[in-house]
Amino acid sequence: MPTLDNDPPIISLPEQLEAPTQADVDLVNRFIEFANDPTPTHFESLPLADDVVLALATNVVRISDKAALQEPAAWLLDVGDFGGVSGPFSALNYLGSLRAREVRVGPHEHCASPPRQAPAGLESHRRVSVQPDLTPTQSCLAWSTVDFFIGQSGEVEGISVDFWEP
Repeated sequence: MPTLDNDPPIISLPEQLEAPTQADVDLVNRFIEFANDPTPTHFESLPLADDVVLALATNVVRISDKAALQEPAAWLLDVGDFGGVSGPFSALNYLGSLRAREVRVGPHEHCASPPRQAPAGLESHRRVSVQPDLTPTQSCLAWSTVDFFIGQSGEVEGISVDFWEP
């Protein structure tokens, strides 16, 4: 099980990212559906592990049990300030605001910077992320990512939110 940790180092971007599968896109869409309509039916469709790491970038904030995550309030990460912005933060808020989006697999650029490492304990997990599909006139200030860390069981064992600092 992952432990609480702070600021692992930035990692290098692999030469080629794995293309997302339809299952990856479906996974992201199920979480977006729950974010927009947090009903028991939508929650039941989420492949969550019994314990789920909730993180901001590389920083594990807490580990929540699956049952607690039925309530949107359980997704709130109230850490005060993070990345120059006052909290609380929630993956559901970011997911619910996405319109045009891009699904990626593996470590990805942090907007215009090198990728960040996975939160502690999730480094070997499969990473599926969703980010806004920025237009040429948008800057990194409009960029964010929600990363899902999938264990060998196929269940999401970690969820991280990150964005570009203002």
